[in-house]
Amino acid sequence: MIYRMNRESGKADIIDLDVRQLTNRLKPFAPEKLDLMEYILRAPSTNNRLSDIWPEQSLECNFFANSKNTYKDINPYSRFLVLTENAYQTLRKILEQSGECLKLNVEGVPMVLFNPLVFGNEDPELTVMEYEQGVMVGVKKLIFKKEVENLPIFKSKYTANMCMYCNEEFRNIVKENGFEGICFQEDLDNIF
Repeated sequence: MIYRMNRESGKADIIDLDVRQLTNRLKPFAPEKLDLMEYILRAPSTNNRLSDIWPEQSLECNFFANSKNTYKDINPYSRFLVLTENAYQTLRKILEQSGECLKLNVEGVPMVLFNPLVFGNEDPELTVMEYEQGVMVGVKKLIFKKEVENLPIFKSKYTANMCMYCNEEFRNIVKENGFEGICFQEDLDNIF
C-alpha cells in the first residue's frame, strides 16, 4: 500500500522560514554566481541537494507563531518534513535511503529538515493528467508502478512541489513509535 503524507488537520507550519528567509540564510554558504532562490524553489522537481549549501553545524530559525507549544514529532513543512531529534534518530536509516537530513536549530531545539530526493515511477498508462486549454495543470489520477512499494519515502515528478508519499513500512514504523504530526492518506489523487 502507498500513502500520501499530509499534516494533521488544523496544524500550521512549525518553522518560520519562507523561501526568501532561507535564501538569505544560505547565501553565505552558496557559490556567488548561483541563483540561490531559483535553486531552492526548483529543488523538489530537480532534486537539487540542499546539503551542498547547508551550514555544517545547523541552520538557525524560529518557530512559526505558537508552534513552539504545539509541534509534533514529524511536521510536514512545505515539501519537506521537520522532525524532532527523537523521531529523526528512530527513522534515520530509512530517511537517509530517501533523501538528505539537514540539521536545524529552532530557538535552541535541535531538529532535522528532511529533503526527499527519490522519485517514484508513475504508471504512464494509468496516470491521467488534467489539462486546461491544452496546458497540463495537474493530475486527475495518480498511479505508481508496483516497485514504489519498496521505497520508504518518495515523491512524484507531477506533485513534487506539493506532497510526498510513503510505503507501508514507513507508515508502520511511525505508527508503532507513536509519532504524531502526519496523516497517511490512501487517496493519492487529492493532493490538497
